[in-house]
Amino acid sequence: MSIAPIFSKNHELSARNAVFFLIAAMLFLTACSKTTILIPPPSTTKTSGQASVPPPSPEKPQDSASNYLEQMRNSFNSGDYDLAAQLAENALQTPGIAQEQAREAWRCLALSEARLERWTNALAALDKWRQTDPKAEATWEWLNIWGAGISRLPSHEAQAQASPILYDDKREALARSRAAMVMASRSLPGADISPLLGFMTAIYGAMPSTTDRSEMEKAFAFDLRKMDNTALQSLDASLKMALAENNISANQLRSYPYVLIQIENARRLAASDDPQIRANGTAELARLCASASLVTDKRLLPALGDAADETDVSSGRLLPGTATAPAESLPFEGPANRSVALLLPMSGHYRTIANRIVKGANIAKNDFAAYGLTLNIIAIDTNQAGWQAKVAALPKELIIGGPLHPSHVGQLKTAGLANGRAVFAFTTKLDPQDEGATLWRFFPSLEDQTRALLNFVSNDMGVSSVASLYPGDAYGRRMTELFTGMARNEFHFETSATEYPPKQHEQWNAIAARILGVKKSTPPMRPRPSFQALFMPDSWLGAQTMVPHILFHQETRLILMGTTLWEQALWETALQKKNVVDAKAFALAIFPGAWNPETTVSAGRYLQETALKQTGQPADFWTALGYDFIRFAARMGAPANGPLEMLAGAEWHSDEVNSRLQQAADMQWAMAPIQWSIQGKASQELYLFTPVSDGYQLTNPNEFRALLEKTRQRFKSRWGRS
Repeated sequence: MSIAPIFSKNHELSARNAVFFLIAAMLFLTACSKTTILIPPPSTTKTSGQASVPPPSPEKPQDSASNYLEQMRNSFNSGDYDLAAQLAENALQTPGIAQEQAREAWRCLALSEARLERWTNALAALDKWRQTDPKAEATWEWLNIWGAGISRLPSHEAQAQASPILYDDKREALARSRAAMVMASRSLPGADISPLLGFMTAIYGAMPSTTDRSEMEKAFAFDLRKMDNTALQSLDASLKMALAENNISANQLRSYPYVLIQIENARRLAASDDPQIRANGTAELARLCASASLVTDKRLLPALGDAADETDVSSGRLLPGTATAPAESLPFEGPANRSVALLLPMSGHYRTIANRIVKGANIAKNDFAAYGLTLNIIAIDTNQAGWQAKVAALPKELIIGGPLHPSHVGQLKTAGLANGRAVFAFTTKLDPQDEGATLWRFFPSLEDQTRALLNFVSNDMGVSSVASLYPGDAYGRRMTELFTGMARNEFHFETSATEYPPKQHEQWNAIAARILGVKKSTPPMRPRPSFQALFMPDSWLGAQTMVPHILFHQETRLILMGTTLWEQALWETALQKKNVVDAKAFALAIFPGAWNPETTVSAGRYLQETALKQTGQPADFWTALGYDFIRFAARMGAPANGPLEMLAGAEWHSDEVNSRLQQAADMQWAMAPIQWSIQGKASQELYLFTPVSDGYQLTNPNEFRALLEKTRQRFKSRWGRS
């Protein structure tokens, strides 16, 4: 599952559904001739509380629960989960805290402890969260943390915690189903788990939400992935015997939960060192995935339950208040074969970029082919005349990625070619009226870049004043207007901006002196800038030319902020194994990017290794863009009103696209994950990098802060009080 947050709508079971579940379970129990599992009766167990923490400091009586919660959100959003957990506990110890505030604090505490993999604390916080909000356990955010935490316990402890939930008919149906999954996957080899599987089948069949069914599939796949081989093979053998004895029909064997057991067993066989076993396992896995009757896209089934996606803990932002649930995904089932279109400048100046995107797309295509699943990539050259006619001839149900150039996006819109289609533009900006209605964005925006910079200097470096020193061109002016506006309105910074002529370098030194508050004198005057961080929306070459003028005037304390233009130039420098000139001058510089060459995410590592193996060159942002887009497009499926074969006639509607986005984005991304609002507006939480001698590296906030403080101390020692 992905590092992006998942929220499902809360579904209350009607009395009719509740009765149905009980009857179905009882019928299944009475139909079984084998001895059922002996499960301890429900018992009241005392959940261990959190480790003791100091109460709110008496030196800060002004710290109310609201203040703690605000600081808690900021800490969680910036990735400081330790501090977020501490602040949540401080808020909970505040006298008179409102129940709604306590609910939010327990939720954040559970999320933070899970991110820190302190599972005992996370499970205890989950229980408290449920006590303040009984409906919480009907959300997959709660259930996935619970499942991940339970999976760390020994089998007998996991069953002891799951059993009371399973047999408590007052608990939420999804929670009882999740408990059944745990008990089924942690049972002893040879045990008869048919009653548990029957209970899971009943709840799954009565769930009106496709999103919930999908999450049930993923959760059980995760539990199965944790099973040891002996227990799994025993379970798989029991299913085959049940089929032979007509206790299970062939149709049941293709559906939840039975087919997931077979898929996991085949997946392990396909990874065998024995060539014959591996070949048989691969063929069986392809057959099972093709015939499975599940809501999860067939192409994703072989990787369902990957350990890297296990918890679904929110890696996004902890928004103020209670997060709203996204629209549910509409039911869909992908065809056995599928096509995806890419609109790219395959010729001309940008052909190198287009080729990198296609390289990543082909890696994803080959991944699917390894499981016998065919995906066809249709690349249309937007630099060739008549490309619009080729788009018009495509079936409307095809997912389209691109174009790269804003003018080509405009041509699509003007010609009406985006109507009834799901077009994901690779551009930084779409018309607000179009985004989420006729077009969607699959690319970091200028706002994403700016927010990443401002979040860092505000939350991590304590900056309160910023300035922009920008070239007098269209890009520099647009970025400065966006930067200063967001800095003032969202971050409440003091701001200023100074323009310089891009080609008149002889004026740059005087402009640098002016913004730094340096006057002509002998000896040089101490610089006294009115800001702590400087935004430089220029090319990397432009920044390399301007920064020496700032250092000439002895100003070494500024945090320098660039844009993704720096990333592109520095990546080429690293690729050519050249040294970055004056890298030390940029030791306190940051710039945003969507691809982390040092990624530790398994999808990113796989892409990096595969790209090197196939082409001899490392993956970059463009490669990751193509790789992630194809995987995302496969998850989108086909329109609900369309045929399984790719025939003309079915169209996409904006509501259906927007409802699918939440499910499609729920994957492990190679690049920085993209999220969409329920209105179809995209956002991407970008990485931050710092230039170094051989290219650039991921910025470490703690190391950066230490260097900043050290630089400030040196400056103070040099200038004293002058």
